[in-house]
Amino acid sequence: MRYLTLYIEISVLCVMLLVIIALQSSVRLNNPNYKRSYINAVVCTMFYVSFDCISRVASYGKGREYIDLLYVFKSMYFVSETVMGYLWFVYFEYVLGKGEEYQKRKEVLNSIVMFFVFINFFICVINSQTGIVFYYDKDLTFHLGSHYVLQIVLAYIYLITGSFQAFSKLFSSDEVIDRRKHATLAVVPFIPILFSIIQIKFNWMPLISASVTIVSLLIFFATQEDLISKDTVTALNNNREFMRRMYDEVAKLRDDNFAVIYLLVFEIDKIDVIGREQGNDEVGKKLKAFAKIIEDLSVDANRKAIVGRIKVNEFALFMKIYYRESEPDKQLYEERAIIRELKSDIKNAVARYNAREEQLYNLDVNIGVSRYKIEKNGVPNCFKEAEENMRKDRISKEQIKRAVI
Repeated sequence: MRYLTLYIEISVLCVMLLVIIALQSSVRLNNPNYKRSYINAVVCTMFYVSFDCISRVASYGKGREYIDLLYVFKSMYFVSETVMGYLWFVYFEYVLGKGEEYQKRKEVLNSIVMFFVFINFFICVINSQTGIVFYYDKDLTFHLGSHYVLQIVLAYIYLITGSFQAFSKLFSSDEVIDRRKHATLAVVPFIPILFSIIQIKFNWMPLISASVTIVSLLIFFATQEDLISKDTVTALNNNREFMRRMYDEVAKLRDDNFAVIYLLVFEIDKIDVIGREQGNDEVGKKLKAFAKIIEDLSVDANRKAIVGRIKVNEFALFMKIYYRESEPDKQLYEERAIIRELKSDIKNAVARYNAREEQLYNLDVNIGVSRYKIEKNGVPNCFKEAEENMRKDRISKEQIKRAVI
């Protein structure tokens, strides 16, 4: 019975961990299809672990009296394994940037997986009489059948496909965080396969259930930036979500001749000094204060700007300006007037905050501005120009301070 207790304890722990990561990933909204695919995969994994535990419990005690029910629970365990593999594959599609392709092929892929589920169910029905996949002996000891490999193929064919897709993306990724993410997705599907082989020898431990839970955690840690769209400190858009929304607006700009996009980047000065001398609480206070300032001003006067925290001490804001004038010179003057007004409002709001709060270090912000140009690498170039102008603003302030001293 101590093995049964251990089995139950590990299974309950696995389910609790899965509940926690499901709740964590659903706290902050990102792309709904993206998030839904992850939640679906995690919930199915919970059922998978639960069926494993229930079938194990049922094999003890009065299992001999309910042998048919025991086969039903174990069959549901195997069927849910097939569904789980497919749902994780769907999530992989979104992570690898193939969400639109999946949406186009969704009906076909769903039909294929339903066929696989039917085949799996049919095999389980036959298995109840023949034991070709699994069977219980007279002592209710679980054994694998001669055709158990069929179950492995049905359960992991989709995951292995997703793994190879991630592996192919690994070498084409430019960013380190993307390479790490793709490397994780390429490797993790083989962990439950390995543990399923090990469990053949150590049948008294829920190795497969534990391994799929570990895999779920690894995937979450590797892709949490994709799942979570809000910065945990300021509740603004995080870097990935900010960039996604900016690229969406840039794509629309190509068909709009009466609008232009401006990018502003902000750097809170001396944030490292504040952290070193006053601690992280004061840093968080400064970050939240400035986040509230730009968030309030982004919607003021119908600006409808998008704001986000893109680095530790950097924020960004982009806004689409619609022309009221028709002549190019007047349009340029109109743009600059709007940006000057926004910068002035931000500086005034920061000054009011500093006057209101008693603090060792004032909230000091450097600002850089750039106008988006429709060109190859337009967004990265726009950021480079804005950050260069922000650097010039910082140097200018330092020179003024030295001159005053």
